[in-house]
Amino acid sequence: MEYALRTESYYLRQKQVLLVQADLADFLVEYYLTLKEYGVTMEPAHNEQLKQLLGALAVHLTSRPPDESVAWTLLMHAEKPYSLFVTGSVAEAALVGQALYQDIRHSDVNVFNQQTSRPGHPTHKSAVRCESSEIKEMVESYYAQSEQLPLKITFHPDSDLVSALVAMPDYDAEWFLQNEPRSVGERLSDFDVRHLKSCAFRFACSCSLEKLLPFFQAIPAEQLAELYGRDEVLLVNCPRCGRTFEVERSRLENK
Repeated sequence: MEYALRTESYYLRQKQVLLVQADLADFLVEYYLTLKEYGVTMEPAHNEQLKQLLGALAVHLTSRPPDESVAWTLLMHAEKPYSLFVTGSVAEAALVGQALYQDIRHSDVNVFNQQTSRPGHPTHKSAVRCESSEIKEMVESYYAQSEQLPLKITFHPDSDLVSALVAMPDYDAEWFLQNEPRSVGERLSDFDVRHLKSCAFRFACSCSLEKLLPFFQAIPAEQLAELYGRDEVLLVNCPRCGRTFEVERSRLENK
């Protein structure tokens, strides 16, 4: 299988810092083609935010255990509130996300929510408040408040490259403060460095009608009748990727 996105991580030994790099160019082609296929639309500014958030999650996942799945939901403070949702997994080699506009609660501040899961471990949830609505600053703020170790991330303005410095325990704080991801990547040979791993991703979602049916089959008959009204088909959108499914009433009548 061809993967549209590959990330690379490097360990800077004497600095106790990871450098993670990703080129989103091919991934974004897959992203746009998928959105077009599913008929998903969003505000241009929110599209730019979502692309950056997908890149940031790819970087984050590359620095995490390979069997960990992560979901980020950003509740954005605005006159018309909206949220940005992304989720991904190294094990599944998948990243997906979309901007959400319906039933978004009003908030007086931006909120960054994370949910992580690993086999054999309890699901972990956390949330932090962010003053800024810039994706770079929100991700860095989340790391500082929740991960309790700093991260610096750069979205290169002249390309689709994303690079980040991720601090490890006992990192060189003075060096970290004085250096930026892009410049470190450009002079990587100057450091005592070890290539850690490569990760691959596609813009992909595991949703299917078969996975949706049990949810509707658990709904009481009177509530289903209200949902369908006089219609025989209910249109349901996947909250992860926006794909639309047709749920026929007849498939639920004999549940």
